[in-house]
Amino acid sequence: MRVLTYSLIVMAISATFGVGWLVDIAYEQYHTEQQTRDVDKLKLMEQLGNGVASSLEQISNKTAFIDHWQQSDNEYQVGLIDITELPLPVGLLDQLQQGEPLLLESAEYLTFHYFLASTEQIFTLKTPIENIAPTEDNTNYLFTLLFYAALTVLMLLWVYPLIIRLIRLRKAAKSFGEGDLTQRIEVSATSYIREIEHEFNHMAQRIDDLVTDVKLLGSAVSHDLRTPLARIQFGIDTLREEDKPETRCIYEKKISDNVAEMTALVETLLRYARLDQNMLSMEKKSLDLDELITNCISNVQQENVEKSLEIRYENPLETLYVLADASYIRMVVNNLLYNAIAYGNGIVCVKLTKQDKMATISISDNGDGIDESLHTDILKPFVRGPNNTNKGHGFGLAIVKRILDWHNGSIKLCNSSELSGAKFIAELPIR
Repeated sequence: MRVLTYSLIVMAISATFGVGWLVDIAYEQYHTEQQTRDVDKLKLMEQLGNGVASSLEQISNKTAFIDHWQQSDNEYQVGLIDITELPLPVGLLDQLQQGEPLLLESAEYLTFHYFLASTEQIFTLKTPIENIAPTEDNTNYLFTLLFYAALTVLMLLWVYPLIIRLIRLRKAAKSFGEGDLTQRIEVSATSYIREIEHEFNHMAQRIDDLVTDVKLLGSAVSHDLRTPLARIQFGIDTLREEDKPETRCIYEKKISDNVAEMTALVETLLRYARLDQNMLSMEKKSLDLDELITNCISNVQQENVEKSLEIRYENPLETLYVLADASYIRMVVNNLLYNAIAYGNGIVCVKLTKQDKMATISISDNGDGIDESLHTDILKPFVRGPNNTNKGHGFGLAIVKRILDWHNGSIKLCNSSELSGAKFIAELPIR
């Protein structure tokens, strides 16, 4: 949501101020040109008055000229007045007598005044204001419409990708709700709702894993429970027909072992089912992986001190920190170590490396390895290797995968090139 918020703020600010700035520049340029045209009209009128006043200076019968002008159908009115009839401040009067025209404005007219030195009179040229004033237009409305049109276009350019991503998210959610659990969204680096799309994919994967687990649990439980139940039933039927105390003790011991096996299975199922609920309350803190792995290796070596066990550990020069719950990451490392010890032949290689923004923990053994056809299924509950001779129900690696998923990590399986056995690679994002 941060990308969406930041992009909205940036777009709103840039659109409002940027478009407003561009429209202001265009309007100022247009307004300046309009004012220039208005000034040019006044200059023309002033020049016209100067020409008529100069000509009038050469005419002896000025009154006849004025009368003849007034008789013609002319929108410009002229007149002659005595200088004493025009009450002007001394400063303006001096300006007029020095040959500079004087412009006076009334409600309806603009009047240019010119001093005629030969007769001590003032020649006036009067024109209606509408001839000089700019004609009223709708230019201001045009620029306002241009501003809002530009804002609308920018908003559409910003909203269109968001609408497309939301439509894809809605279609994926609808298909997922209809039962297509493979639906995922291709997350784009430029998407405004990238975090929401990541969360949707994570949620979809979690639901898919849970549904898969339910199917596996259903099929596996029916098999793993049916076998001890059948043996218990057989033992009970045999006990009913057996009178020898020694033989009865043997069958009672077998029945007890089968009950213990069923109890262990049920406890494992309950522990795996509670795993998700417990992870909801896990506390993620900054965790030094090198220190944690060193402690796990030390504990494992102390538990297997009587065995011929060699654990090689290669750690990086820099300290790698991850944001994780220490107890669960310790469970991941311990499960992978115990798995390597159980299926290996005494040599385990542990490496902690950094690849891009991920901390990588690889644990290899020198056992027989795991067939490539089982590399995916071996991480599922109730799935065990073909050469499994150890007790257990195949939940160790499933728990590892579930914990790493909750920490936005991953686990991969391949065959080790160094020890020829299996190699598990766990990845966690570096803080």
